[in-house]
Amino acid sequence: MAPDARSSLFQNGAAVLWVENTSNWSIAKPPQGPEPQWSLQLTRMKMFDLLIANIDRNQGNLIYDADWHLFLIDHSRAFIDKKDLKGIAPLGRVDR
Repeated sequence: MAPDARSSLFQNGAAVLWVENTSNWSIAKPPQGPEPQWSLQLTRMKMFDLLIANIDRNQGNLIYDADWHLFLIDHSRAFIDKKDLKGIAPLGRVDR
């Protein structure tokens, strides 16, 4: 997994990494990559979102490439001061 864009250390602006040849996540027909690697990526995504308190993970900010690498994009609602973390996917398992 790799973030698509990251905020810079400067006051204004952002650093952006463009990822080409990707597909969007479809809620009607979610992608199913090769196991167990695909499930491991999804678990790590959930762990990362819990770590950064990302309350806005949805199918609009998940993309993947032809090799089934999952890219997490749009972290604009992470590291907020909100105490209620509703909206973050529950963790089903943890890898080592």
